[in-house]
Amino acid sequence: MGYKFITFTFSLLLLTYTLAAQETGTLYLKKINGKIGWFESGNAQKNWKYTGEIFEGKPNGNGVLRSPFEDYYGEFKNGRMHGQVTHKYEYENLATRLNGKKRVGEFREGKPWNVKSYDKKGNLENMWVDGIKLKKLDIPPQEWIDAWSNDSYMQVWQKEKDAHLPHKFKIHVFSGNTTGAAKTSNNTLSLYWRNYGLGFNQMSYKSTSSDDNEYNMQNSSIELSYTTDFSFRGVNNYSATLGIGRIFSGSGVITSETCCQTGIEFESESVSGFGIFEILGIKWYDLEFLIGMRHFRLTYSDFTSKVPNVPLIEPFTINGSHFIFGLAYSFQ
Repeated sequence: MGYKFITFTFSLLLLTYTLAAQETGTLYLKKINGKIGWFESGNAQKNWKYTGEIFEGKPNGNGVLRSPFEDYYGEFKNGRMHGQVTHKYEYENLATRLNGKKRVGEFREGKPWNVKSYDKKGNLENMWVDGIKLKKLDIPPQEWIDAWSNDSYMQVWQKEKDAHLPHKFKIHVFSGNTTGAAKTSNNTLSLYWRNYGLGFNQMSYKSTSSDDNEYNMQNSSIELSYTTDFSFRGVNNYSATLGIGRIFSGSGVITSETCCQTGIEFESESVSGFGIFEILGIKWYDLEFLIGMRHFRLTYSDFTSKVPNVPLIEPFTINGSHFIFGLAYSFQ
């Protein structure tokens, strides 16, 4: 008798907990006071409407998420599509003739994971494999469907997947110089995490002016930059980078000729200024070929000389621009 009573009580408690934890009902996804959330009241013509299993005020389990133009049928977890889901388009107008299209397969956290997309006639249109949307190969639809059982096409899929997965890291190495009476040289190494880069630049400047003075300047700078990918005429193999650098150290020597003395040197370790650069990249697998322009403005001041009674040189400013060329390598 005692054993049966304990078993009955445990079963009753388990059933009560299950009913309290998992319920069914209707929720609406809408924005209130700038926040998007699930609410028990709403307008099905304006808000997403969910009908199905609910846990802690969010869709959780089997249900249907519906809007005036599309429906999601299947499994949900913590308010998102998660599991086996069928996504149907029910809306059609002159701009978007989507009626009859559907996506079927596994969703994870609201996004297609292993999903097939079909057009109005039921032909396979797109595929997602491990969360990556694959481009349709230039072969007939049925062959495209059958291709995934062939190892050679799995290699094609792997290339597609690698092309869509964004690289986390990238290295830029580039340099530029000018020749002539004034010679400049810049060399830069930058490391990028996703789109943001931190770099180190070294620059030198050598010149002989019309008054026979010789200038020999060096400096180093820290650079910040931002890079992004873009497509041109349907080809997504390009990148654009914009950066700015600020001088943190340097030195300069001006060798001056006068009527009375030769080879008087004026030295300075006080330098300030900045550099700006813009770069276009053309991708080839994990490599990029870089070309761009670098603009700089530098000022050397507080010159000193070991020769007494010789006036100090005024601040010396360098303005200029030159082409830069380099390579980039992307990796995970």
